[in-house]
Amino acid sequence: MNTACPISSRKTRLFAPLVKNFDLADDKQAIIDYNLKIFEENRLMVENQKPERLPLDLSLEAHIPADRSSVMFRRCLKKSVLASSFWFKSC
Repeated sequence: MNTACPISSRKTRLFAPLVKNFDLADDKQAIIDYNLKIFEENRLMVENQKPERLPLDLSLEAHIPADRSSVMFRRCLKKSVLASSFWFKSC
């Protein structure tokens, strides 16, 4: 399971453990390289999104069940010390 950890108003550290319990003879580096390629594609898309800051007013968007984790993240961010300390001051 991926975990996002905000480290500033514009940066988030993503922890993405890779676990596998089948085909143990596979080339582990190939699996790591493949995942890094996907993460890089995602990074480029995320860094080019507008607005740059994550909207915290959930009523401005339509959400589907697949958005559940990001909606919870945004609710927590809005309530957190992190949000009150720098998020709203610079928006």
